[in-house]
Amino acid sequence: MKSHLEEFQKEHAEIKEAIKNVKDKGISTREGRNFLFSMKNMLIEHLKSEDKNLYPVLKQAGLKDKHIRETMELFIKDMDTVLEKVEDFFEKYSADSTGFDFARSFGGLCALLADRINREENILYQEYLSSLKKINEES
Repeated sequence: MKSHLEEFQKEHAEIKEAIKNVKDKGISTREGRNFLFSMKNMLIEHLKSEDKNLYPVLKQAGLKDKHIRETMELFIKDMDTVLEKVEDFFEKYSADSTGFDFARSFGGLCALLADRINREENILYQEYLSSLKKINEES
């Protein structure tokens, strides 16, 4: 189960690197936009994988630990919002998109993802490890 956490952290690094590449290439360039839209599936699959592999452990531990349950519920609600915003961005824009609104939306998407990644790695993953420990102790 810890391997899921390692995989998520690896994917976070890949997402951060991909966003950096888009910024380096320039969101106003065709190359930058193409690179951004090539990472759509990676982002969505990562979010869904966390939902499938991370939250069940937290839900189980949350049955007996109010703090874990409350933290998990907050992150689940936030995950739904993040996934919706990512999907909305890619539905609204295409690799041919340009202009101020597109650039502003991309900036918002970057900030949203950076914030989520930081909070997951600093809060949620610690709760996950704690939950695994509690589950293993009970077994």
